Amino acid sequence: ANGAYEWYYWNNMQCENSSDVIEEGAGLYEHDGSLFFYTDTCICSFTGTNDAGEIIYSYWTTPRDVFGAPAYLKTVTKRGATAWIKDVQNSEMKIGCLTDRGESLLKEINTGGFDFGGIDFGAFVFSSVGDSLIIFNIKKKKIMYFSLIFYTDTLDKPFALYSAGLEYQVIKHAKEG
Repeated sequence: ANGAYEWYYWNNMQCENSSDVIEEGAGLYEHDGSLFFYTDTCICSFTGTNDAGEIIYSYWTTPRDVFGAPAYLKTVTKRGATAWIKDVQNSEMKIGCLTDRGESLLKEINTGGFDFGGIDFGAFVFSSVGDSLIIFNIKKKKIMYFSLIFYTDTLDKPFALYSAGLEYQVIKHAKEG
């Protein structure tokens, strides 16, 4: 398919010290690892883990995958799912999936690295390597398509994902009806 690699969607963006809501004509620019948005009248950077005290809903999904066999039912194996994540201070990641049989939450992970500033000791993970391999269970049977969803919907809880993978089996032709 000719889909876009990634999309960003923000609504009601405002430049700091301005009451004007940016509706159109905004652009994005990355410089030295920081993301900026700009218009004809202002340049602002994206910083922090909330939007004026509101949750930043963040997610990344894989495409709806038929695993090269659109006319066959598949099974995603129980112990074959992994994700490489970056340890980010005070962070979490939720992993879900979407199939033709519905959507479900698979796992919630605290992915926080070490930093005393703003630390939530209840969500602390003792890791200092900078990234981690997460193994999680799925087990979805007799599905036509599958999509992984990585997201956060909690205030001040970002996440960072490097890659993901899973194992599956093509089992038999799907029946009509």
